[in-house]
Amino acid sequence: MDELNILSEVKNPFLYKKDYLDIHSLINNFNKIRLKNKKIKFKKKINVSIASDYTSNYLTQFLPIFFTNKKINAKIYEKEFGSLNFLSKEVSSNFWKKNTDFFILIPSSKKFKSTFNR
Repeated sequence: MDELNILSEVKNPFLYKKDYLDIHSLINNFNKIRLKNKKIKFKKKINVSIASDYTSNYLTQFLPIFFTNKKINAKIYEKEFGSLNFLSKEVSSNFWKKNTDFFILIPSSKKFKSTFNR
């Protein structure tokens, strides 16, 4: 797929309706051209930090293309798998001190349930 077709697909307003495998293929192609491409005119720039009790690699792969689709240049910071429990108790961590616009926190349902059933 050439660069113009990739950009056209990324800008498609119905990107969210595409099949998972099609989007994953598009992500791989998009990542190859993203760093060198200046043709995308972003309206906004945001920083997103993710911490989870699950693996969140899929989010760090998929979010940039969906943000780009909405003309948002997103820089995504991801903490390692299982870090949310530690971060929730360590308020002095650099994770909380970063200049972040959005935090995505995904707790384990088991831990979440045990916290509120005391």
